[in-house]
Amino acid sequence: MAFIDTVDEQAATGELEEVYDKLLRSRGKVANIMKVHSLNPRAMQAHMDLYLAVMFGRSGLKRAERELIAVVVSATNGCVYYVQHHAEALNSYWKDSERVQRLTRDFRHAGLSGRETALLTGIEPSFVLAFVAGALSFLSPCVLPLLPSFLAYLTGLNAEQLMSVGGPDTGVEDKTSY
Repeated sequence: MAFIDTVDEQAATGELEEVYDKLLRSRGKVANIMKVHSLNPRAMQAHMDLYLAVMFGRSGLKRAERELIAVVVSATNGCVYYVQHHAEALNSYWKDSERVQRLTRDFRHAGLSGRETALLTGIEPSFVLAFVAGALSFLSPCVLPLLPSFLAYLTGLNAEQLMSVGGPDTGVEDKTSY
């Protein structure tokens, strides 16, 4: 199981404390997915800004449709955390937890409208759907923790070396040419 260092609300200071306070005022809690970014408050704020823009910003998709897409994408990716998160939000619109559970297992058996089915099967492909699905998949807690390891694998460097490429004590030469 992966372990990610985080800073709890009580221990937060400075910029992190400000971001946590903003989350507590607007959302009532600091979700674990946000705490993953606690060592980098600017990344946490950027994550929240993107999430709010995608899920609440102006769009041709209704809020419930965005949650519907998020549930199916998360279920397809096997991301239990986001399935639960978005299923709870979708149920606040549908008010039918049995139907939401059917959706998480197989959307074709969840009694969807023609439009909802089209959004999920790609009959009416759209840039918005592709963007939302891609953003949710990329930003999910199932993917983000893998990025440092992937970068380390590609470059052959460890995390400390990646953070200080070209620095005096890494032994890594900066071969960037301009």
